[in-house]
Amino acid sequence: EAFELSPNCPATIYNLANTLHMLDREKEAQNLLSKLIHMSKADLAAGCTSLRQPNSFQSDALYLMFHVVLYSTRSWAKAFPFARKHLRNRKRGLKSAWSARSVRREIAELREMFPPF
Repeated sequence: EAFELSPNCPATIYNLANTLHMLDREKEAQNLLSKLIHMSKADLAAGCTSLRQPNSFQSDALYLMFHVVLYSTRSWAKAFPFARKHLRNRKRGLKSAWSARSVRREIAELREMFPPF
């Protein structure tokens, strides 16, 4: 319902994509995340004027995309660039829903589950 009311709000796009991912509807989640990842800064800000840091949702969408791609393709080569870009954004001062330490720990755990080679 929130997405229907605000289809361009980074928060509603991200939350719907995350819900779809949890329901194993990876292709739909991937389509929404791709939209969010490729939005311009102006579109991010205009999509939901009450958000303080819409760029953070975009950066977190990269990390969620890492999960979606990894679980749907089982390809480390296809998924990891999204996680790497998320971590690079963090170095530029963007906030995140996750601590950098927890992101790195989870990536290490997933490497064991989905070896890159």
